[in-house]
Amino acid sequence: MRQKQKSPKPPHPGEMLEEFYIKQLSLNLDELANNLGISRNTLYKIRKGRTQITPEIAVRLSQAFSTSIEFWLNLQQKYDLWIIFNNVALPKVPTIYSPQAHKSRLPHRTHI
Repeated sequence: MRQKQKSPKPPHPGEMLEEFYIKQLSLNLDELANNLGISRNTLYKIRKGRTQITPEIAVRLSQAFSTSIEFWLNLQQKYDLWIIFNNVALPKVPTIYSPQAHKSRLPHRTHI
């Protein structure tokens, strides 16, 4: 089982949106929500880290701010994984398959 990560908690992508886009560009929240095609309440929840950046929202943010879709999804994934490894009691799951353990069981290739 993986141990708690010793790295500091990464920012939620909503924090990045707030600090580096909304504040830096002095964006109007109603206009931003309308441009993104989401409700102001959804935008609020994203900004406050109360909801996730979905793939659909990542596409919209990437278009609005000329970033990659992966930028937003990677931020969300790093945040989610940190939360899981630091705040969730994960059960011990037995290994079902290991390439090293099954190497000797794989059929040998014959050369023609």
